[in-house]
Amino acid sequence: MAKGKADKKSVKKDGKAKRKPAKKAKIIAGGAATPSPTTVSQRVAAEPTIVDFWFDPTCPWAWLTSRWILEVEAVRPVKVVFHV
Repeated sequence: MAKGKADKKSVKKDGKAKRKPAKKAKIIAGGAATPSPTTVSQRVAAEPTIVDFWFDPTCPWAWLTSRWILEVEAVRPVKVVFHV
């Protein structure tokens, strides 16, 4: 087969290439995709990631982001260190 040319099986009659259907994620009752078992065990066993958060206290966007990172710290293995 020549470079850049698709074989006859992968091309529709109109000349466009066929697409393979995307793999579907498993959905649990809450609506979230189920993580793979290795991902869960790695997350539990992992040491917290240290986040150095440098910000300007007069900036409203930095303040908003600082509140967000505190919420992340409550549910993820991260340790936040604030710097001004």
